[in-house]
Amino acid sequence: QEIAKVEIVNRAVREWNLFIERLDQVGGRTSLPQNHAKQVDTCESIVDDLIKNGPSFSHEKVVSLGCRIKELLDGVYSEMNKRKALLDGMKLLVLDDATQKKQTLH
Repeated sequence: QEIAKVEIVNRAVREWNLFIERLDQVGGRTSLPQNHAKQVDTCESIVDDLIKNGPSFSHEKVVSLGCRIKELLDGVYSEMNKRKALLDGMKLLVLDDATQKKQTLH
């Protein structure tokens, strides 16, 4: 069970680091709605707690914290995907607008 705990902690840290990279790509924590930003803060403190105290936690606690991190991140990911789609949509509109202006000039 010790090995399993360490693996869960390591996986949580990897997931968290990946998440932060992706979040930075869509404008960072401040670009999220407040409830989602709070979820990110909560998740960060759980990850910190796992890193510092994971070895002393029971296996059940580590598993439940790992699940909690996943839940929180899944919620924020869906919000980020909506934002990314919105950003991509806006970029397309801008490009489309620029293309039409060029055609009008010719």
